[in-house]
Amino acid sequence: MPRHSRLLFSHIAAAQGDASKSLIVSHATIRTGILQDMLPSEQGKRIRRFSSQILSAARSLGRRYQYDEGHAERVRELAVLLFDEIRSNIG
Repeated sequence: MPRHSRLLFSHIAAAQGDASKSLIVSHATIRTGILQDMLPSEQGKRIRRFSSQILSAARSLGRRYQYDEGHAERVRELAVLLFDEIRSNIG
């Protein structure tokens, strides 16, 4: 049985077990993502988007618990400076 058929059957089985009314199968693969990241026009964009999402989630969580946003931002800036300094010394 071809790989794609096995994959489709596993998706159908998962959907049936979950009582889902629909099933969306993505054609994206890790290989595709890696190749896209290697394109000169994409260099670093995915990482920057991911980093932005992480920071947004952290800020949202902090607001939920009424954190000191100014202090947290200053700590973030200092952490980035420290990381950059260590990275330049290590190579």
